[in-house]
Amino acid sequence: MISDLAKEGDEICLRIYRCSAQMLGRTIAILCDVVDPDLVVIGGIYMRSASLIEAELLRVLREEALVPCKIVPAALGEQVGDYAALSV
Repeated sequence: MISDLAKEGDEICLRIYRCSAQMLGRTIAILCDVVDPDLVVIGGIYMRSASLIEAELLRVLREEALVPCKIVPAALGEQVGDYAALSV
């Protein structure tokens, strides 16, 4: 519902996505600085809402990461959670 409202331009929902993208960008920046991966694969909300998240996430990542890394969507798409649960 929040995604749908954000795509329609609802300002509160857009702020929720902007804040989520900023926190995700900061978290990935820390991961990149500590582990120095070549790329980070993201599924879930990123897959479903990339149009609402990607620009802000990449902006924060460029600002805060000391080492650059590439962000790619999970190839498994919506099934990534199913495979993650099965692997446990």
